[in-house]
Amino acid sequence: PPGPISRPFVNPNGLSITAAPPRTGMISGINRVVNANMERAIRTISLERAFAIRDTHGHSRYDYILAAFADWADAQPAGARDDLSLVGADGYEAVHLDNAAAWYASWQAYEIDPRTAEPSLDALARAISIAADPSPRPGMGRSVLFLTPNMPRENVGALESLIALAQQEQVRVNIWLVGAPASFTSEFAQKLAQTAAQTGGQFFAYSGEETLPNPDSYIEPLRHIYDLSYQSKIKEAGSHQISAKIELDDLTIRSEAQTFDLQVLPPNPILISPPQQIVRADRRDFSDTMNETEPDYTPKTQTIEVVVEFPDGYVRPLVRTSLYVDGRLADENTAPPFETFTWTLDEYLSSGEHILRVEAVDSLGLSGLTIETPVQVTILQTPQTVAVTLARNGPLIAGVLAAVSGGILLLVLILGGHIRPREFGRRGKNGKSRKERQKAASDPVTQPVSVPRPYTAPARGRFSAWANRFSLPQRRKTGESLAYLEAMNGSAGIAFDRIPLTEARITIGRD
Repeated sequence: PPGPISRPFVNPNGLSITAAPPRTGMISGINRVVNANMERAIRTISLERAFAIRDTHGHSRYDYILAAFADWADAQPAGARDDLSLVGADGYEAVHLDNAAAWYASWQAYEIDPRTAEPSLDALARAISIAADPSPRPGMGRSVLFLTPNMPRENVGALESLIALAQQEQVRVNIWLVGAPASFTSEFAQKLAQTAAQTGGQFFAYSGEETLPNPDSYIEPLRHIYDLSYQSKIKEAGSHQISAKIELDDLTIRSEAQTFDLQVLPPNPILISPPQQIVRADRRDFSDTMNETEPDYTPKTQTIEVVVEFPDGYVRPLVRTSLYVDGRLADENTAPPFETFTWTLDEYLSSGEHILRVEAVDSLGLSGLTIETPVQVTILQTPQTVAVTLARNGPLIAGVLAAVSGGILLLVLILGGHIRPREFGRRGKNGKSRKERQKAASDPVTQPVSVPRPYTAPARGRFSAWANRFSLPQRRKTGESLAYLEAMNGSAGIAFDRIPLTEARITIGRD
């Protein structure tokens, strides 16, 4: 819940619990005591002849009572912050004094003769009313110490209304009944005891022989407020209830449940100045690059920082923070500090963009993520890379250069006419292979007839001379025949039976 619980604890009879801490309960325990020496106490005196009775030493009951409060006032610390008042049955008042010395001085200034005083419950009613005044400091306890003699039974009914008033204003009424022992069993005395019990106070009967209680026994329990705190396990926003339970050896005390509204939101991690670009370069020496060692890219790591906010205003312990790169876990913190990560970059050997996100998980198990943040990782090649490439591939590069040089030289020789390429395995112009042409040349029947060829002018220009050096395929040109060969079977004159003689060498017949 928002803030600690601060309140006094009382048992069902209204008595404060000051000594033993709780053994079990919904609240973990008492952390500390705050607002010490802070209580509003009202002393109201209703005197009568019973206070004036003296003992063998000549001291009256009133003298002993006054001396007891003198000792109490002297024992109070100088820094006490009590609110003290004194009310007499005859209307005398000294209210809201902030120290015991001033309060006792006001009592000494109160001049009254117990032998002639008349007792009254009006002083008690007025004392309860003063105790109910607004407190100058939060959490101040309220109590009244009523000193009175025995009264007639008609006053019993008035006590009922005073009990109700004290309970309503949460004022404890402590009562000292002063008189002869025989008066301690009267109906009025019994009602006084009941009044003290029902308002959380204590009853004491004093005849002059008993030892007077220390007034601090009534005040001290009200001087403390117990500040309790615990770690809430509420994970959902809405209305909730809380109560305190204290278990002692023979007593169990439970407070009333209080309703409160609570908004619970997951933590919100935020990246602090994430890098937009990380440049990695190979820092090896040239000698290392020649030895074909692995690249030594730096930087090798990148520090990523975050801050974790709690939008609901309730800061809770963190149990884990995680850094994700491209959806994969890159670093994780399970113990403080939770705000710093180390991103290892060794695996990034090529340039590219990567997405960063951070997750924070609190003690309630609620988790939150940062927005996706892109970071460009750039890999730089060093100037030594070209030289290294040449050194590593020297033989291959030399072979390629030699082949290219040889090809260029061959082309120059061909173009210069020093080499005339021949066509291997190609058939002649008449479609016959070399072997067939040799056989045909040795056959007298198939010997060619010499026919003069028309004059052809030589090609002009250097380019034409070079081009003629190549035996490139030429388009067959069909010119006019200089002669014809006709069959001797009597079908002369038929054009399609003629065989045009267009070449210097023509093979007649077939194999």
